[in-house]
Amino acid sequence: MRLIVTIVIFVLFSMSAKSQITKGTWLLGGTVNFSSIKTTNASYPNTVYPESNTIHLGVSPNVGYFLMDRFAAGLRISFDWDKFKTINGLITSNNSRYTVGPFARYYFLDTEKPVNLFTEASYQLGSVNFHPQNGPIHIFLVAAGPVVYFNSSIGLEFTIGYYQRSEEIKDNYKTEKKSFQLNIGLQIHLSK
Repeated sequence: MRLIVTIVIFVLFSMSAKSQITKGTWLLGGTVNFSSIKTTNASYPNTVYPESNTIHLGVSPNVGYFLMDRFAAGLRISFDWDKFKTINGLITSNNSRYTVGPFARYYFLDTEKPVNLFTEASYQLGSVNFHPQNGPIHIFLVAAGPVVYFNSSIGLEFTIGYYQRSEEIKDNYKTEKKSFQLNIGLQIHLSK
């Protein structure tokens, strides 16, 4: 196992790929996430939902433009879908979230590096749909991490970040979620 990790690290740092993080370059990409969660409510076994399953799927594409070397700004659109179902089938729900908003990112190292470090901030507004009701949603994210370039156009990103989401369905619920996230994403850099 150590040999494999050593080989991967050597290959990553010896690649001759160079990123295109210069003024006038377009940035296309995004992230996808999936989770399946089984919850057991052991404290209250006689409740309506002693056990439940939740399936989550999220897609978040983005498009950006390098306004200056190493600094890009753009637009991110996100779609999240959740399906909740109790094991006994008494309660089921489907809800979805649509958001859109700006992002900005800054790369710290020169364009000549096959690995770079970046930080990003984004803010999104949108709608949560909890059938048959809708309500507003706000998302704020700050993240940082490395990007590894396979060639001059394609980079694989690994980030850790702080995520905050607030949403409300009038006369139903109001929640605020704060968490740390690990993400993986793919970006394509296109020059003129």
